[in-house]
Amino acid sequence: MNAEVRSSNQTLIAGMLDPDRGISKAASNAVNEPLRLKAREDGFTRWIITPLPVTRADLDRAVDHNKPMIIKDMEPNSAGARVVGLGTGPSNWYMDTERYVVNFHRLQTVRYRADIGNLLTYDLDIRTVFNDLMLKDLLDEEDSKVITVIDSTCGALDDGTGAYAAAMGTVGYASVGAMGLKPLTYAFRGMGATVRKLNAAKALVNNQLIWDIVGIEADSVGRGITEEMFNNGFTRTNIMGKEIGITIKHELVSDTDMYLFAAEKYLGDFYVLQDVTVRSKAEDDMIEFYASAWEGMTFKNIAGLSKASFTGEYVGWRVSAANSSSGA
Repeated sequence: MNAEVRSSNQTLIAGMLDPDRGISKAASNAVNEPLRLKAREDGFTRWIITPLPVTRADLDRAVDHNKPMIIKDMEPNSAGARVVGLGTGPSNWYMDTERYVVNFHRLQTVRYRADIGNLLTYDLDIRTVFNDLMLKDLLDEEDSKVITVIDSTCGALDDGTGAYAAAMGTVGYASVGAMGLKPLTYAFRGMGATVRKLNAAKALVNNQLIWDIVGIEADSVGRGITEEMFNNGFTRTNIMGKEIGITIKHELVSDTDMYLFAAEKYLGDFYVLQDVTVRSKAEDDMIEFYASAWEGMTFKNIAGLSKASFTGEYVGWRVSAANSSSGA
């Protein structure tokens, strides 16, 4: 057994056995730091939008509830300019801006229990076991909720009649055809076709669809790129100027879908009031531990979201094209 691992395990167990501690500070310190560092690397939510730490001083109060929240201002619209005749002054426009609320929610794992006697026989780092159990659960929940919100926002496939289409003038989720160079360019068009004309900065796919991208013919993308991918696999971080993220979570991101995101400043908010924290307690011969976090997130600007399906036949992103293809 590695001496460093043995020492780490002994420190952790000693902290849990300390009778003067209800919540073991030594145990928490031994677990928390690796968990916090790893939480910023795993899961795709924190790749899509960077979490911003906030404190109690940043919170706002509501008159109808006591839950933590932050009130944000939205960018106001301008009235534009126009050509006028000589001797004509400017017309008046009342300046105002809308506001919206970012509500906070607690993410929490189940409470894990173990007999301290069993921990004494571990030949692997106990901290790693704790981290893997709880970190996976928290980040899975974080990613699952984000994908649920995005799917609901973008709407049904090729739906030109939903809320997204009514607000943005395009479908939020479009068929672009089987993977190839042209369908890939079609996927990147959607966000720019909305009334807000943003540009996709990031694209999320799973670890199956990325190989379809790698498999695009040499004649389409150039033999140098194809040869590099053939020899080294997917080593590039950008395609057509878009940063590509890859997830193994097929249950969230299907083999045919690509999620597209505008630059973070156009997306929304991700506030962390309490980052991932592990709490542990020893009682008699048993220990128990769980992890939790306080987070507030919005995708307030739906124009910063788009979703492409590499299936079907591409007919265009704009509502008129989608309605025409569906017979509406």
